[in-house]
Amino acid sequence: MIDLNYIEVPSSVDNDDNRGKTRWVDGRCVSLDLGGSVLLYLGHKTYVNDSYVGGDGNVISKTITEAFPIKLDKPVSRDRAIVAAEVAAYGLGSAYDVASLNASLARKFRNNPEDKEVQDHDMFISWVKVELDKIGLKGDPDKDQMLPVSRLCGFVKFIINKVELSSFEALSMKEYYPEWKAGINVQVGQYYRYDGKLYECDQQHTTQDNWKPGNQTALWHEVVDGSAGTKDDPILYNNTHDSGFEGMILEIGKYYSQDNVLYGWIRDSVVPLIHDLKDLVDLYVKLA
Repeated sequence: MIDLNYIEVPSSVDNDDNRGKTRWVDGRCVSLDLGGSVLLYLGHKTYVNDSYVGGDGNVISKTITEAFPIKLDKPVSRDRAIVAAEVAAYGLGSAYDVASLNASLARKFRNNPEDKEVQDHDMFISWVKVELDKIGLKGDPDKDQMLPVSRLCGFVKFIINKVELSSFEALSMKEYYPEWKAGINVQVGQYYRYDGKLYECDQQHTTQDNWKPGNQTALWHEVVDGSAGTKDDPILYNNTHDSGFEGMILEIGKYYSQDNVLYGWIRDSVVPLIHDLKDLVDLYVKLA
């Protein structure tokens, strides 16, 4: 399973400095009320530190309890706690980060169901569910929002148009957006695929055969990478190192960026390239 950052929590009610704000279950401090949000503590570990230095400078034995903290806004629910646990464990900072991680894991599962990162993620989510049961945040496992990677493709497709992403972010996950078809109600800002391209809805409407994206209609516009390919505005190249990256055709004279390193392109690739740019130095690129 992935490595988690634990913090020290009160070992007993007697040494709880936040009494009145904490909740205890079976002798363990499981939450701290922060006002508009809550810290939940999972996976408690207790041990004795025989070399603890007390306030008077004397070495004493002290019982230490540590737990994995997750922070979530109120109201607290099991589904939201699972999402918060994933955010904390993977250091995710935005809705895009969450969607991007899930999309990446889904691609890896599709390529190799035995992928270690996929298995570690599934093991972590299962562990979180067990720990939530222990602190009294129970639920129907079949209805948990966070799913094993084997079901993440469907999950990502279900939420993709409910997450606010920039055009560039949406383009990086194009394959997860729904295909355009006639007879559906679409909202401004939603993305749909049509004829191999990604389009953003500009006006709310019910789709019709004569209002197809790309058909010179004001209802849609095609989403393209808006980077200029200059030194000041380079084109981003697979910064997530996604194993499912399908490649990019690169053009001579353009500038590309990967891992905050700037590269200048010295010859056309003609075909999509999937290698990291650092491995293509002097073949297709030069350090700018």
